[in-house]
Amino acid sequence: MPDVRIRLVVVAVLWALALFLQAGWLEKLVLMLVVLVLVGSWRQFRVSPKSIKHRWTVCFAGLPHRRWSLRRFTRVEVCYEEATTTMDLVLFGWMGFLYGWIVSLCLPWIGGTYQIWLNDDHDNQRVLAWQGNSQEQFERNIEILQVTTGLPLSMR
Repeated sequence: MPDVRIRLVVVAVLWALALFLQAGWLEKLVLMLVVLVLVGSWRQFRVSPKSIKHRWTVCFAGLPHRRWSLRRFTRVEVCYEEATTTMDLVLFGWMGFLYGWIVSLCLPWIGGTYQIWLNDDHDNQRVLAWQGNSQEQFERNIEILQVTTGLPLSMR
């Protein structure tokens, strides 16, 4: 879980800076709302011996948990997706190319490059179990899932 105090300080500093902008009040309020949504939102994943829980926090307000039983899944799937590729550069230019990296680094809950999925091959369902940019956290979460579930690991 992210440190909420640090995020609140970042929001306060950015809001203070927004108040000094030479813009109208509507623009300032929109900027402050965007800052609140981006800095105050994240996903949490929890694995217990019987289930996996997924919870969104949006604007520092926790939404209800979603829970899936681990017995329904048949395998753990891992994938690595580059933030942007050369094709993005060709299609969208430098701004499109850099945008992918910026989103992936600053907002890993939207565009993290490492992903862990739990798959149910019978119902063709996939549940995102974790997403982020840290290889260390990725490897730790894979280990936790394998020990907890005993499911086979596959690459995508």
